Amino acid sequence: MTALQLASHVVELHLWLKTALERDSFNFHTDYVPLKATSFAELQDILAKGVENNINFVNGTDEDFWLQTYTLKAGDHVIAALPRIGALRFIINNHLIHHRGQLSLYLRMLDIPVPGLYGPSADEA
Repeated sequence: MTALQLASHVVELHLWLKTALERDSFNFHTDYVPLKATSFAELQDILAKGVENNINFVNGTDEDFWLQTYTLKAGDHVIAALPRIGALRFIINNHLIHHRGQLSLYLRMLDIPVPGLYGPSADEA
């Protein structure tokens, strides 16, 4: 992936909190449409709006919603079936962490200062 494609994927993973988990199942063959941003500025705007949508979505749910079974599929193949809260942690967050690490390496290779992810980075003053 290019840096923009990878950054787009990182942003879309943030959006999955609402777009993927609001339904009972998500099928990569029929439901997944990759985010195709044309600039990093566009990604910033998409992320800002997505965070607001996620906050509203979470505030509109209750504990029972997060304990209901969620299914991730690829066609007829079931990849995972687990409570939504587990899907958030293991499917979305772990995937996001993985790609965020890749993007950090991309930034380093392009001599772009890497922001702190779990505290200050070596590039921060």
